[in-house]
Amino acid sequence: MTSTPFVLAVARMNKGLSQRALAAKVGVGLETVRRLENGLGARPANAKKVADFFDVQVTDLLPLEEAA
Repeated sequence: MTSTPFVLAVARMNKGLSQRALAAKVGVGLETVRRLENGLGARPANAKKVADFFDVQVTDLLPLEEAA
């Protein structure tokens, strides 16, 4: 059984948040949200804040080839 991969941009939009609003809500910079949505990664502490907000693992925010 495979689960649907977590897509940050979709999850963010499902909550009705802009990138800027998400960044403010979790206490990270706008560039952090942009980097994560583009699969570029972020500082571990910032990635954890975003992952915790969505109740997912930090590895769920990584591109599939990095998470494997």
